[in-house]
Amino acid sequence: MLLEALSSPYVYSNVLFIIAGISFPIHLFGEYCILFKTPKVMKSVKWSLFDVHLWSSLMDLFLSFFVQPLAFFPVMAEFPMGVLNRIGMKTDVLMCSGVLIALLVLVSIIKMFKNRYYILFSMHTCWRYIRYSFLTMNYVLTILFVITVYVEIPEDQEFARSVLFKNNPELLQYDIPESPILVIAWSNFRMIYRQLLFTALFLSELIVFTVLIRLNMQKAISEIRSSASCKTFKIHRNFMKSLNMQIAVPIVVICIPSFFGLAVPFLQGNTQGAINFIYIIVSTHGALSTLIMVYLQKSYREAVVQIVGCNRKMEENIRTVMPKAF
Repeated sequence: MLLEALSSPYVYSNVLFIIAGISFPIHLFGEYCILFKTPKVMKSVKWSLFDVHLWSSLMDLFLSFFVQPLAFFPVMAEFPMGVLNRIGMKTDVLMCSGVLIALLVLVSIIKMFKNRYYILFSMHTCWRYIRYSFLTMNYVLTILFVITVYVEIPEDQEFARSVLFKNNPELLQYDIPESPILVIAWSNFRMIYRQLLFTALFLSELIVFTVLIRLNMQKAISEIRSSASCKTFKIHRNFMKSLNMQIAVPIVVICIPSFFGLAVPFLQGNTQGAINFIYIIVSTHGALSTLIMVYLQKSYREAVVQIVGCNRKMEENIRTVMPKAF
């Protein structure tokens, strides 16, 4: 019943608009916490954390508000239903922009772990110079990936759409005049192959930095005798634990549904509703990551307590004044 309802483009769009309305204030509060409530001892990771939060929030809003892609698998085709499409932006530009933002979320996560490893353990090693080439390589690969996606979009969309509808007549019901379906590529194998390679590269880099940080952290803590230094490293260690949990959210919410989405067309039942449901789940990853970040970081939790405390005090003052006024 749920998947059948979500297969409707208009129900799908309305659900995403609701998610956008809920997520947007959460994103803003997360930015406020990072900019103004990050502890001084973690000042070095502040901007890399903000970078991850910014791209994650932007990806959420792209999926749930600005673009709202309605994708069809296993054929490589989609059409947007978001605000930017309604004001006349080209579908291919929106699609490539969404791909770029999704990849930059992954790159920003790697950048944050790279920055943490550099500050803690490799400021006086050769990694001090290699890290720039490493970061540049990731950005270059990201740009090349988006360029290859854009180049493969058929120029003659009318012919591509006629072939698509001839082979998949069930898609005609989704071809609405205000947002015609865009054929992304003739073959989906090369795009899926590139996506798997980039995901494998991202996961391998993430695993390498996580293992290096953990091994060096354990070694450093065991060697340090100063109580002050141990306290500092304890703060960093607790931060890494919370950071790992925060990063696990986009990995679980993005990677697992993405891999499952590749298998959906081979399952029985309402596949379009299942695909739309996967996009809805992915569109919540930034908000979930922000809530976990606020919950795990003591200084961020205190900011919530202060805000809630102020509201409670205002309510108590109003209740105190109201009887006197009457």
